[in-house]
Amino acid sequence: MRFCEMVRRSAVYGESFVFGVEELTCTSAELALGFTEPSYGEVYPRIKPANTKFVSVSPLEKTVKKPNIVVVIGNPRKIMRVSTILSQLHEKQPVEVKFKGEFAVCGECTAIPFMEKKVNLSLLCNGARMFSGYRDDEIVMGFP
Repeated sequence: MRFCEMVRRSAVYGESFVFGVEELTCTSAELALGFTEPSYGEVYPRIKPANTKFVSVSPLEKTVKKPNIVVVIGNPRKIMRVSTILSQLHEKQPVEVKFKGEFAVCGECTAIPFMEKKVNLSLLCNGARMFSGYRDDEIVMGFP
């Protein structure tokens, strides 16, 4: 399964997943989540060094341990409200984002917040929308 699909199914249907590289069907997620090293050039964004063994995805209310990253799926209005709250918590600093429209959920909303310890959001990529059912009015935000 794709990582972005697991995140969506967790958020929408309350499903939980624990998986290793063998369960992933997306090379982008393998690279971004730090399961494998790129065989050509540098891949950004990604978790370095590539020594990830397992990843757990679950709804926040079902999470037993403190999560490394929280991913929120919402429409622009809801993401704006979360951004306002997060900026208030961090000395009224604005939320700055970077995205390219690829590696959306795995890289832009998981790897960047994990590696850089800061909020990031994504307008999603074609793969997430095509294969994982994200709607046209949804965007995704990740934060540590």
